[in-house]
Amino acid sequence: MSGRLQTEPLATEELNLGALFVKHGKTQQVARGCSVFHEGQPYNGIYLIARGSFKWFRMDGAGNECVLKTYAKGEIAGLPPLFNIAPQKKYVATLAALTDGAVIHWSENRFHTFMRQHPEWLLLFNRQYSSTMVDLIEQTASISMKSVPDRLYDFLIRLGADADWVALPYRKHQLAATLNTSPESLSRAFAVLRQQQKIETKAKQYRVPPQQNAANAQPA
Repeated sequence: MSGRLQTEPLATEELNLGALFVKHGKTQQVARGCSVFHEGQPYNGIYLIARGSFKWFRMDGAGNECVLKTYAKGEIAGLPPLFNIAPQKKYVATLAALTDGAVIHWSENRFHTFMRQHPEWLLLFNRQYSSTMVDLIEQTASISMKSVPDRLYDFLIRLGADADWVALPYRKHQLAATLNTSPESLSRAFAVLRQQQKIETKAKQYRVPPQQNAANAQPA
C-alpha cells in the first residue's frame, strides 16, 4: 500500500488472505456509524475489511476525535497488539464504519493456533502490520512538518485522488481533527488548493487534475 488507501483490485496474495479469513473467521455486517471494537476493550482478534470504509480513531475525555488511519477493503484492522505477550491485551483505538460495510473476524486464539501450524503465512501478516505502521508514521510526519494545504493534498493523494474522483470518507470537522487543524483552516486549505489548481471539485468529490499529476511525476 505504501501510504495509499487501497482502491485497486486485490492482489493474488490478498485474495488468498480473504479466503483464509472466510475459512477461519466469522463475517459481521456493520452499519455506518457503528463500532467494530472500542479503545480499551479486551482484545479478541483481528478483522479483515471485506466491504466499505472504516476509521480507526482515539477520543479524549472532551470528545475530541483523532483519526489515526482509514481502512479500506482488503486491509486488516486490529493488528496492534496481536503479537504482544501481555496477559491482558486491549485494543489501542476504536474502529468504526464510515459507510455500511462488512468485516471478517478471526479470533486471537484461532489465529495463533493456525500460525503455529502454518508459519509461512506470518510474512504476509507482518507486511500488513508494517503497512499500518508506515501509514501512521507518514501521517505523523505530515502533520508535524507540513502546512495545512500540503497536509490536505497528501491526504487526498492517499485517498487516490490522483487516479480518480474521490469523496471524503468523513465529515470536514473530523478531517480537520485528523490533520491537526481547525475546520476554518481546513476550508481555507481547500480554497488555496483550488486557487493553485492543485485539485478539482465536483459534487462533493475531489481529484488531482491530470496536468498536476504529471507535474508531480517530473524529476526535480
